[in-house]
Amino acid sequence: MKSGGNGHSVQNENMLQRLKELEPGLETRLIEAHLRRMDPQYFARCESAQIAGHLRVMAGLGPGQACRIAHRELEPGQWEVTVVAFDSQGLFSFIAGSLASVGLGIERGQVWTWAAGEESTPGGESRARMKYDFRLRRWVPRSLVATGELSAADHLERKKIVDVFTVRSRSEPDWTELERNLDQLVQLLLRGKDEEARAKVGRRVIEYLDINCRDARQSLLPVHVYVDNKLSEHYTSMDIEAEDTPAFLFLFTNALAMRGVDIHGITISTSGGQVRDHFLITDSQGRKIDNAGRIDELRFIVVLVKQFSHLLVASPDPAMALKNFEKLVERIWDDREKGGGGWRMLDVADQPVLEALARLFGTSNFLWEDFLRLQYENLLPVFQDLSSLDNYKDKADMWSECELELLEATSFEHAVELLNRFKDREMFRIDMRHILDRIASFTEFSRELTDLVEVVIEQAYRIADSKLHSRYGPPLTEEKKPCQFAVFALGKAGGRELGYASDIEVLFVSSGPGETAGPEVVSNSVYFEKLAQAIIKAIRAKRQGIFELDLRFRPFGNQGPLCNTLRQIEDYYSQDGPAWDFERQCLVRLRPIAGDEELGRRVCQVRDRFVYSGRPLDYAELARLHRKQQREYALGPGLNAKFSDGGLVDVEYHVQHLQITHGADDESVRLSSTRKALEALRAGGYLSERDSRDLRMAHDFLRRLINSLRILRGHARDLVVPGEDSEEFLFLARRMGYPTGEEHNLAVDLQRHTSAVKRIVDWESKVKSTGGGTGKAGGGMNGEKT
Repeated sequence: MKSGGNGHSVQNENMLQRLKELEPGLETRLIEAHLRRMDPQYFARCESAQIAGHLRVMAGLGPGQACRIAHRELEPGQWEVTVVAFDSQGLFSFIAGSLASVGLGIERGQVWTWAAGEESTPGGESRARMKYDFRLRRWVPRSLVATGELSAADHLERKKIVDVFTVRSRSEPDWTELERNLDQLVQLLLRGKDEEARAKVGRRVIEYLDINCRDARQSLLPVHVYVDNKLSEHYTSMDIEAEDTPAFLFLFTNALAMRGVDIHGITISTSGGQVRDHFLITDSQGRKIDNAGRIDELRFIVVLVKQFSHLLVASPDPAMALKNFEKLVERIWDDREKGGGGWRMLDVADQPVLEALARLFGTSNFLWEDFLRLQYENLLPVFQDLSSLDNYKDKADMWSECELELLEATSFEHAVELLNRFKDREMFRIDMRHILDRIASFTEFSRELTDLVEVVIEQAYRIADSKLHSRYGPPLTEEKKPCQFAVFALGKAGGRELGYASDIEVLFVSSGPGETAGPEVVSNSVYFEKLAQAIIKAIRAKRQGIFELDLRFRPFGNQGPLCNTLRQIEDYYSQDGPAWDFERQCLVRLRPIAGDEELGRRVCQVRDRFVYSGRPLDYAELARLHRKQQREYALGPGLNAKFSDGGLVDVEYHVQHLQITHGADDESVRLSSTRKALEALRAGGYLSERDSRDLRMAHDFLRRLINSLRILRGHARDLVVPGEDSEEFLFLARRMGYPTGEEHNLAVDLQRHTSAVKRIVDWESKVKSTGGGTGKAGGGMNGEKT
């Protein structure tokens, strides 16, 4: 149609009469608005009968219906689908997602939108009580905008869309259900509930893909992107040519909508499995996108979305992967606006890189948030050299790298910053090795993580000690000899059994009292208290429980000093000292990790005299404390993988009890590693072959389970296994390596391992062996530690 002049009016009048003849029941005002506001290309491409059909569908829109769908079968498995709806920002992505969620692949398509209506000002109304509705392009009462309760006339003028698609599917969808679901989404959009609508359609898309596309081919695809600002007077033209992939249109248009890129027209054509998508776009201000850097980013996003869309279902939790993918797109745009260029370091043509991203996207919200929050430019090198993830990095290598980076430090604060940057990058690298299955066993993951902990603590000690020396001078004993300092690991760190979000339990010890040499003289107790505080402060936890030092196992717990002298350690852990039997268990895994080696050996000698004294354990008191832990952490519904009967604590406590019982006469069982202790106890005849095997397998399984729960949830607190029928259980099973369709085997294995532990660990028999309890098992602050 030609625009303007009397010819335009005559043509409109002729079309008006023709449409009224075809659809006598149509309201004249609706036809006139459609003729006046619809894109002229629409009338050039559509026959009068088609237009009348579109108007017939459009007439059904109103206060209770924001979207309607019409369909007709073209041939078996192929339909023409017409979607008519009130327009809203980003609406096409919700339409594309809804079609994808029922398995409808778009072969061809055309999208048309009404032009904006005439602007008007509120007649006689106070502007404070009015709001300009950009969808209607007119002033309306604020209350009506919020609720969507507009008059019939308002609905008539509201901006509308007509989208026509040729779709194909192996089975016919439920058209009524499709219209109902899409109408609900549009209603949410019209009420400003974009996030809720996005979550709904995203979940539907993922559910379909997860069922129907998980086994699809997942190799990278060639993508061609053409951007032209000369073809259209008002819009940037973008053409995308590539092999068809599930949900691409949904993911891409959603990414554009979230970042304020407006889509004004789309043409879709398919031939031989190849798709050409033609978009007319502007920025949020209606301007062409002509900045070269912005165009480069658009191309980058296109390729990233195209490649990622078919890797989506390979992740353990595709819905989480989708959400985190959207965060990456948002970060890229934010990075651009701040002048950054870190996004250019991602090679979207490298399949291993994208597969690694998809795996990370769908494994842990918290690891991905760390990636985005911790200056992702510093972590992107991990993705640039994925082959390096195949290699175990030992403690000596980590130490050398950290030492080299700290040489650049110009101050204490700068050194702390560099140390934490190193820590975060290495933690991310080790976590990625684990997530991408580049680590042979969970034991190797724990060993590498423990090595990192030891390097960081030793370096934090050196940085803090150097700063204090500059002010107070070196600490000296009463004999004017250098006063030594050592750091000891306990718990999982002591046993070299750390996992994601494990506590790092430590003990600080100095060789004795005295004072510093100056210039500012303070007592050694003040100096080492400040040193302990500086070490703790220097190592920044990314969030609670993630690389966080825990000193509650020290003598007198939180009521005692942060750093004890060797004499205090000897007195506290003597046979007549105030330590409890529970603390004998705690010290089984004590191991020096930093500071003076001689002081480390002397503290270990104190430990051996106390722990392996031959004095019987008071199992009655130990059992009481264990039940107290269970009441605090494992009373709710579901099995707590750590504290419930048959959980990890039962395995660890039982092994420690056997070590304490037999370690007085057999030094071979005095080991900090639970796994090595199990083997030593079997070799010594203190555990049967069967029990040793069952406890070892349960220990490995429960550690992997707890680590997976912590990665999924991002903290160490909630270790209750989700219900077998829940989605979280499904994703947990996939994170642990159970194949699709076999996730239920996680429940089978959990039952098998916990039953084996309960068979072996008999607390009732242990309590009877001590006749009700006479010793000191615990009950002070240390005894309450879990």
